[in-house]
Amino acid sequence: MNIVIISGRTTRDIELKKTAQGTSYCRFTLAINRKDSNGESRTEFPSCIAWGKLSETIAKYVSKGTQIGIVGRVQTSSYETDGQKRTDTSIVVERFEFLEGKKEEGKKEKADFIQVIGSGHSESLIPIDGFEEITDLDLPY
Repeated sequence: MNIVIISGRTTRDIELKKTAQGTSYCRFTLAINRKDSNGESRTEFPSCIAWGKLSETIAKYVSKGTQIGIVGRVQTSSYETDGQKRTDTSIVVERFEFLEGKKEEGKKEKADFIQVIGSGHSESLIPIDGFEEITDLDLPY
């Protein structure tokens, strides 16, 4: 089983690129906070890559500092540079979600959409307009 679920903040603006064959992709890094065995805070910076329409959506709506959650898989590849063999381990993004609203001049605002889902086959933006906000008091349990 190869499933990764993480959340963090993007470390820079997302840049959309294309392969020689014309396939869209974007690479980005997430800053992920965690506690080590001594209870001290640590930050990890995993490399992520998204392909196709999903990469186009990420590049359009995600900027530096955006908090997102991703679901994907770990992929390791090897390549050679200047006679040196190198290994790259990345998380291939299959789906992502916004975890907070847009920020404007230091204020938190409601997001323009709830979720973006992508698996290489489709993706969707779900507008918030017309959705009613649900509180804990509205839940039946």
